[in-house]
Amino acid sequence: MNNLWAKCQGDTREIEQLLRFRPAGFKFAPSYKAKRWDGYISLVQHRQGETFFPVGLFPHVLAQPWAERYTVIDQRQQPEPRCLYSNTPQVKLDPHQLEAVEEAIAAKRGIVQYPTGTGKSYILGELIRRLQRPALVICDKRDLLHQLARDITKATGSPIGLIGDGHWLQADCCVATYQTLYKRLNEPRQAKDTRKFLSEFPIVIADEGQHAEAKTFSEVLKHIPAYYRFAFSATPFKSWQTGKPLDRGTMLRVQAFIGPSIARLDIEEAIATGRIVPPDIYFIKGCVWEGKAINFQEEYQLGIVKNRLRNKIIGKIAAALKQKGPTVIIVDRTEHGLDLRDALQAPFVYGELSTRERAEHYNAFRTGQEPLLIVSKIADEGLDLPNLEHLILAGGGMAPHRQVQRIGRGMRASAGKERVLVFDFEDYGQYISAHSRRRHRAYEREPAYTLVDINQEEI
Repeated sequence: MNNLWAKCQGDTREIEQLLRFRPAGFKFAPSYKAKRWDGYISLVQHRQGETFFPVGLFPHVLAQPWAERYTVIDQRQQPEPRCLYSNTPQVKLDPHQLEAVEEAIAAKRGIVQYPTGTGKSYILGELIRRLQRPALVICDKRDLLHQLARDITKATGSPIGLIGDGHWLQADCCVATYQTLYKRLNEPRQAKDTRKFLSEFPIVIADEGQHAEAKTFSEVLKHIPAYYRFAFSATPFKSWQTGKPLDRGTMLRVQAFIGPSIARLDIEEAIATGRIVPPDIYFIKGCVWEGKAINFQEEYQLGIVKNRLRNKIIGKIAAALKQKGPTVIIVDRTEHGLDLRDALQAPFVYGELSTRERAEHYNAFRTGQEPLLIVSKIADEGLDLPNLEHLILAGGGMAPHRQVQRIGRGMRASAGKERVLVFDFEDYGQYISAHSRRRHRAYEREPAYTLVDINQEEI
């Protein structure tokens, strides 16, 4: 084993059987229908007569009974620490946060699964400070890039480099968007220098680590031969209390260049720490729409984006709640956000706005100048609005992990805040009704959530 790959010699059939999976929808692939493909994707590679697999999966392999007969040669070498950051803690961490730091240092690689709002950026920063080695933190959004840089600077007591959103500022510790790194790795004139830059970090950390399964994200991780490898995420495997087995493909791909789960804090435990507050979720029924859709896209448009009754209810809830406390509406489609912006005369924060414009809207919300904000799905990760008291989930969606991330935006504790009110909708139709049922089941299965079914007349 080295920092990226495990090379196998001998009979590898058991490993190849273990490290493969069938992706969702494989039965619909033309190659599967034509019997040219068996529907499996393998994470085992064969190159020049040798067999390799991502080293993050080695603990999974070693846990199998048949692995007892293997001889393991670990070629990973722990880099020496350097005095790069403050020698004393710069932020005060709670016991559960310190526990995550200790677990990560002991394990050297793996996934820290802590809920949104539990101070993951400060945990991450303290981990870097304690390890005293150059570190690269990778994220997926511009807003998160700047938020992480601020928090890690505070935690380490040292300036942080920025890679992304038009910046290429290098330092001993850098925060980067994976999109920027991927683009440079695939630009012939920049690829060599980028690979050299990535090779200089003995620590790599993926924030919102569930994205590590994406092809572009994993391609970046493949080019970072760091000894210490971590990911932080509230929902690393994109599965949340749905009652179904964990998606095998997601689990394997997320762990591939990171490692297994090493620390976990559930939502009830996090609420007990006082860092987050419990949510009351009102699931609104009865916003039926007329007409017939021929596919999912058309059904989503008619049943959610252009559903007059549904949007009317959203408007009434928002108008009432913004008088009582800070309120956010989250949408999936830009068109939906623009429609609500015009109807409610409220700011809409979405991807086409500059980082400066977004920051201005967020600051106005935090200071109470803007009591109502409409935000696109860029709010799924990294949105830091602790004073948020009311959350309207207007975008539907089939992924429970995404709703958990969104609800987590409102669960951050702040002065005088004891609970957060969340509103979601039962949707109707062949596709979006199945999605809303899946969200409802996820809410039911989370002990920390209080779920109330209510019809639109009662609202």
